[in-house]
This record gives sequence, structure tokens and C-alpha cells, in this order.
Amino acid sequence: MALLVEQILVGGFDENFSYIIHSDATQEAFIVDPSGDFGLVLEKITLLRLDVVGILLTHTHADHMDAVMSATTQFSVPVFVHDAGVIAVDVDSVHPISDGNEIALGNKIITVLHTPGHSADSVCFLFTQAEQQLMLISGDTLFVDGCGRTDDYMVRDLYVSLQLLKRLPPETMILPGHNYGSVTTDTLSSQLLSNRFLLPTTFAAFCRERLGYTMGTQR
Repeated sequence: MALLVEQILVGGFDENFSYIIHSDATQEAFIVDPSGDFGLVLEKITLLRLDVVGILLTHTHADHMDAVMSATTQFSVPVFVHDAGVIAVDVDSVHPISDGNEIALGNKIITVLHTPGHSADSVCFLFTQAEQQLMLISGDTLFVDGCGRTDDYMVRDLYVSLQLLKRLPPETMILPGHNYGSVTTDTLSSQLLSNRFLLPTTFAAFCRERLGYTMGTQR
């Protein structure tokens, strides 16, 4: 018995991915970031005969949740979103989540990692797929060969969040929120060697790479 994940390129604002995490034991499923061409997600759910029990949001930017209303109308399920993003989700049932929360799916667990920086409510979802493969749905915190946009006010948060992700097991598979890389998924070990936003070992170096200048200096 295991959790499985489907990556679906839904287009949307900019090559967005939606995901379906499902239990092979119960056929229960969560939709992650319903957006873009939501019909593609519905087709996969129908094909796999899944029972949708909830919606998970990596953050509340519009391009990651523009199909939330369609999804909740179709399935009448709660939306799980970080505490800081609850106010942005206008549906009947909202379930606040925070760092370290464990969300049950079938007989398995999805762990919430709060990773602010791209937004205050950014989270990643960590779980084990079949054959003990660790999977990380990373939203806009971490891309294949990239990371989310930030600004002067949140750049330190993003740096700290990426340091947290860097400490995950190297075999962890990164499942990003956008199709920005040369491949759609990659291992953390590979990204630690190639991702220019994971290479800096100091905050100042990260600022130069992400913002184009060091904090406290002229642009």
C-alpha cells in the first residue's frame, strides 16, 4: 500500500503543474493546486476512478488556485491552505495548516513544510511514494534549476526555506509548481549540483544571485 502522484501540465498562467496524490489502498485522492485547464485533472481522476477527499494549496497566488471554485463545486471537499493564506480562499470549507502538520491519506501521511519567501503562505508537501521514494511538491519555493521570485522583504525567508529543503534526503524527488526546467522533475541531489539558487552558501551570495544585488547596497 502506497501513495502515488500524478503530475499534470495544466498550462494556466505560465506552464503550471497541478498534481493528484492518491492512495492505492483506498483510491482516495487530494488535488494539489487546481488551476489552468482543470479538465485535464478531471480526466485523470475519472480514468483512475479516484475519490477526491480534499484540495491542497502550495500558496494562494491566483495562478495556483484559479480552479479552486470549480474543484470544490465538483467535489464538495475542504481546501487545505497555510494559516497565512486562509483569508484568500473564498470557499465553504477551509482547513488551515501549518509547519509540521500531518495530513492523512489512506493509511499514509503527507507532511506540511512551511517554506515562506515567495509568499508568506508558501508550503511544500512531503510524502513517500511507492518503493519508499520521497516526493516533495515544492510549489513556487523550488523549481528544477530555479526558485520562486521574492523581494527585499522576503528574500531572507526564501533563503532560510531553501536551506531547509537542502537538508532533505538527497534522493528526494522535486515536483515543482511550473515547468521551467529542462526536465519536469529532478532529484534534490542533482539540483544541489546544478541549481544556482541552491549553490550559495551565504545569505549575501544568495541575494546577489536571486535579487541581482546584496541587501543594503545600491542596485
